[in-house]
Amino acid sequence: MKLRRRSRALAVALAGALVGTTFIWLAWSAAPAAGASSGPAGGVNVEPSMRPWRYVGANPQSWWCQPPNCTSDFANPVATATSEMQQAKALGAQNVRLEIPWPLIETSSGVYDWSRADAIFQAASQVGITIEPILMWTPQWAGGGAQLTNPPSAGDMQAFAQAFAQRYDSGIRRGVEIWNEEDTGKYFTGSAAAYVSQILNPAYAGIKAVDTGIPVILGGTGADSNGSFLGAVISAGGHFDIAAFHNYGGSPIGQAQTYQTVLGNAGRSGTPIWLGEYGSESGTSSQITLIQQVLGQSSPIAMAQWYNLRDTDSWTCCPPADVDAGTWGLLTSGFSQKSSYTTMQGYLTGRTAAPPPATATPEPPPPATPTSDSTPTPAPRTPARSSPTPTPTPTATLTPTALPGGPSPSAAIVATVGHGSTRKPGGGMPWALLAAAAVVVVLLAVGAAVWAMPGLRRRVLPFI
Repeated sequence: MKLRRRSRALAVALAGALVGTTFIWLAWSAAPAAGASSGPAGGVNVEPSMRPWRYVGANPQSWWCQPPNCTSDFANPVATATSEMQQAKALGAQNVRLEIPWPLIETSSGVYDWSRADAIFQAASQVGITIEPILMWTPQWAGGGAQLTNPPSAGDMQAFAQAFAQRYDSGIRRGVEIWNEEDTGKYFTGSAAAYVSQILNPAYAGIKAVDTGIPVILGGTGADSNGSFLGAVISAGGHFDIAAFHNYGGSPIGQAQTYQTVLGNAGRSGTPIWLGEYGSESGTSSQITLIQQVLGQSSPIAMAQWYNLRDTDSWTCCPPADVDAGTWGLLTSGFSQKSSYTTMQGYLTGRTAAPPPATATPEPPPPATPTSDSTPTPAPRTPARSSPTPTPTPTATLTPTALPGGPSPSAAIVATVGHGSTRKPGGGMPWALLAAAAVVVVLLAVGAAVWAMPGLRRRVLPFI
């Protein structure tokens, strides 16, 4: 009888160990791994470079601000930009979408000031994050008009794009975007055909003349839910490697599916689709719900870039005057992480973007086609390397101290890990915890077995 009871106790103990271990394994297996391929890779937008309808000059609260006309958080613009890059890196972002203000760089025809751009790309290289540049705004000398929105000549556009690609070739291999929301009338006052002939195709030709491996991204559209502008660009002979759109308050997945259909009908089903901007203000809606909707499921979106990384406001100048507060960021203005930051981090850690489109047989760069009121396209200007170039911001400014209320920038730099090495917050356990739980279950089973056998118990207890 005693032997039977002991056998039953041992069987129960072993069964408990098996059930416990199985439960732990199932809990681990069921939780989706961070960075799983079920959703798009992610990036973030940072502060706009210029907003000419408010002030024709550098945005006072941006990476491009010019002291003394900078807000207090950008007293050292490159240091603050570096802190933001570090936070984007820690988030798991694959890139930082940044406006490249043509008027602030090519200050007159053929005259370039690369100093701030050099410092930004140097900082990005040190942090280890990719800048996704957006070439935009027509200088007044190139015919941009009072608000820099008129189309430039095809020759000027091609020359600037080529000069930019020559200077930053190694840092822009993931893509260069050509303009921003060119369909809305706010950033560009021409038609889809004018965008193609005077901006997109000339820029494509200039960039591909430098490096055919640099993907050219269609400027993210801002009001194209039915895909009509994308269709018009394709019909006008637009050349691009990646399609992009922005979506606020609508259905990002639905618009991506529409773009997929338009591209497929044009024989371009292999063209990647990027969601260049999406977001919501934390003060009025749930950022987490939108993040889960976009990043938590498979869709035609290959890359989703949140607007904005940090809470910043809208400004006029000069002196700088705050005209509109915003809470679009994943970080507060003081660099504190919101819950939406950690939610996105859980999705993006370990998730990588698809490689750039194959360029084994690249489409030949098209000749820039000016409209009837444009001057003939000149040969692309190569920036004069012999002319003096302003010295970039000293390297010492690239190691900033923590801003008030924010974490130490050095602590924010974390390596992006591979698939399965971390789990979503609240969604599974790391390997160390799994192993520890399994050991506890086994020890409990062995202990129960020992206790069920008096003879064995008497031998073991003296050693405990």
